[in-house]
Amino acid sequence: MHKLIPILAALLLAGCGDVRWTKPDGDSSNVAQDESSCAAAARDQTQRQYGPPVPSSSRYGDPKYGADTGIPSSADRAVLESQSIDRCMRAKGYALMPVGK
Repeated sequence: MHKLIPILAALLLAGCGDVRWTKPDGDSSNVAQDESSCAAAARDQTQRQYGPPVPSSSRYGDPKYGADTGIPSSADRAVLESQSIDRCMRAKGYALMPVGK
């Protein structure tokens, strides 16, 4: 549950309008570069942990046994990558702030 709190906070802020990563000593070029490097690291980490993305049509095994839960869906992968980007950006000193504040 405690892992959902930052995500819910970000969604709440997003629901109030646009949000942007900011930090006291960061300019817009550094933010974009840091976010890009965090996104690349998140993709690499997810790929190392779960392998390449698997098309949803081939994700399921024998219908008697249900879905292969060891392989995350594309939506699950997107959430995992988003969480990783969030941790990376916060580790670099950024915070999500509403635009105009």
